[in-house]
Amino acid sequence: MNELQQVTSASTPPLFGDGLDDLLTLEQIRAITKRSTNAIYMQMAAGTFPRPIKIGGSNRWLRTEIIAFLLQLVRERNVKESANAKK
Repeated sequence: MNELQQVTSASTPPLFGDGLDDLLTLEQIRAITKRSTNAIYMQMAAGTFPRPIKIGGSNRWLRTEIIAFLLQLVRERNVKESANAKK
């Protein structure tokens, strides 16, 4: 099991049984994205990072939104690399 799977597995029960809509903590988000708390909140304020949902006094992020965010970063990287390769 890789680090991403370890961080995101079994810490919270899945909402719909498939594990994709697990609720992740800030600590898990920091481990997955390798970003600091400050960087995460700055990106949220800028509208470039998924916003959490509030449960009581706690913030939780949907795993699916974090995965989509990371996949978008990969797409953007691939577009840039493709554009640079054509030069």
